[in-house]
Amino acid sequence: MSVEPPVDSQAAYHALQRLPCKTASAFFTQRRFPLHAMLSSGGHSLETDPVYSWDGTARGKASFAVLQLTLDGTGRLDTRGASRELVPQTLMLVHIPGTHRYYLPPESAKWEFVYLVVYGRELLRIILGIERRQGNVIALSENSRIPGLFLSVLDSLFVSDSFTPFEISSLAYELCMQILIESYWVPPDSSTSRFDSLKSHLRENMQRDLPVAEMAEHAGLSRSHFARLFKEHEGMSPREYVEDLRLKRALQLLYSETMSVKEIAYACGIPDVNYFCRLFKKHMGMSPGEYRKSGF
Repeated sequence: MSVEPPVDSQAAYHALQRLPCKTASAFFTQRRFPLHAMLSSGGHSLETDPVYSWDGTARGKASFAVLQLTLDGTGRLDTRGASRELVPQTLMLVHIPGTHRYYLPPESAKWEFVYLVVYGRELLRIILGIERRQGNVIALSENSRIPGLFLSVLDSLFVSDSFTPFEISSLAYELCMQILIESYWVPPDSSTSRFDSLKSHLRENMQRDLPVAEMAEHAGLSRSHFARLFKEHEGMSPREYVEDLRLKRALQLLYSETMSVKEIAYACGIPDVNYFCRLFKKHMGMSPGEYRKSGF
């Protein structure tokens, strides 16, 4: 039902560009088994109209993720104050609902890409982990297997009419696992390397109060100089970064059925569960309980 991913990633890119520009859905009327790695749709698109824009806070309450591989032209992704260009051979990963927007910027004449929409507890757990470690944009190597796996999935959607939920689930899981594998070999952006030690400190201590003065001392800078330099490098203030870190941790913990919302709030360094719920709803558009239910 699917093709073997080409060994040469450039051959995969060329094959992806030859696919018809359309969207296809993987819809099954009967779901007898709870598959936690699943695909809902995928497609190939060439955008030339600047009105093309997707806001992660305005796409409903269902929990899913978008994997988008740029083939040609340039797009842009804005996330909580940071902005990244999406150029050929870069992969964008975003979860919905989420505080982001991706779009065709005015200075770009076109943006050609392929995309997949995935959902399920296991895939969202993997993607959130990648986002937390590496961010939302990954530059692929020349010998990446990811383009070939995109081709396998889209070939199945576009050509085959006999695939099963299990086959689609297997392909989606294989792709996400390959992204996880390759993301561990992507070097972090050198512009943020001076704060790597601080980031590790924040991750290890997020369960308690983390004043900006403590962060500055850890970085060996004055408070004012640290706050300015951190925002220049990260695209957000130190407090916003810690808040974002806690929200991402909360998203991961909400997939645990053994922890209550109150326990998750404490684990994320927010002892006031009511404040935690308000903060979560402000950024995600739904309560922690609603988010937990929507991910299955």
